[in-house]
Amino acid sequence: MSSRDPYAGSEDELREKLRALTEAVHLNQQLLEKTQAREVELLRAHSLGELFERIVAGLRDAYSLDIVTLSLLDPQHELRHLSGIETLSSRVIEDVRFIDAVSPLAPLLAQFDRPWLGPFQSADHDLLLPPTLREGSIALIPLPRDNRAIGVIAFGSRDRQRFTSDLAADFLAHLGVICAVSLENAVNRARLVRSGVTDFLTGWHNRRYFHNRLREELARAERTGKALACLMIDIDHFKEINDRFGHLAGDEALKEVARRAEGEIRAGDTGARFGGDEFAILL
Repeated sequence: MSSRDPYAGSEDELREKLRALTEAVHLNQQLLEKTQAREVELLRAHSLGELFERIVAGLRDAYSLDIVTLSLLDPQHELRHLSGIETLSSRVIEDVRFIDAVSPLAPLLAQFDRPWLGPFQSADHDLLLPPTLREGSIALIPLPRDNRAIGVIAFGSRDRQRFTSDLAADFLAHLGVICAVSLENAVNRARLVRSGVTDFLTGWHNRRYFHNRLREELARAERTGKALACLMIDIDHFKEINDRFGHLAGDEALKEVARRAEGEIRAGDTGARFGGDEFAILL
């Protein structure tokens, strides 16, 4: 018995198949172009804050998801400081999560080196997504750098069939790599910017940064009518410390003053090492 000729059929049937194939190719090309444009947007983000916005809000809107969260390992709180997370929209702040220790994520990350797709399970996924998705499905996308995961992007949908284990995940894996590279670029850029306005010894802002902030705060005080105060601090007999105990002891004294002052000023205040043994704080 001869097998059926796959090319058999009327001319109209063949024409319809060709039309369907052509339409599929066209749709795939459009999807590829949109995906590439989205990747370029991620890679071109000028700051961590902008990148966070493009990941959690941009990807959520682009893929019609109910929620997208970004969870990043940040044991030293460096990413929090570099990103200025408190200046972002409340929705982005809610959807970007900083993990202090590797241990809470370790069991989860150990389960996959590629994206994981399936139903939301509160016991396993509460750290990454809100419990409102208990009836939905999720995709967990690791962010790989240097043979380790630096975080996870979580896609959440209330549609239980949106993400299932039988779906191909190559696209999501590629997206994870792009986001990880974008994060690395944004972190390095933020570190470079910070190095230009940071005092190396104390970790406080330097005089250049202070003058820029002073101009901004003076303009805001004039515009809003709110009071602005500038506190100047210096170390008594600092020269004697250097002369008697050496410059290393003097450095330790400067760092200790900065550490103690930092514990007293508010989040909205600006502290800087003004020069030598002098510190300035805008209140």
